[in-house]
Amino acid sequence: MSRKESLEEQSFINLVRHYEKELGKILNGASVKDVLDESDRRTLRNQGVLKFRNRIWYITKKAKDILESL
Repeated sequence: MSRKESLEEQSFINLVRHYEKELGKILNGASVKDVLDESDRRTLRNQGVLKFRNRIWYITKKAKDILESL
């Protein structure tokens, strides 16, 4: 793994950790729109933590795996 990849990976992990509480609420059934404002949703979507498909928000597998390891 290159230095750039490891920095990007660490950045992703840090982002998931920063939103750990909110992401945990979502995993437990809370609405994404009730937990995160539009700006946070956009940031997390752009960074690959959340996906929006068929008008439904999802936490990505990569982000779930990190949450499980915390």
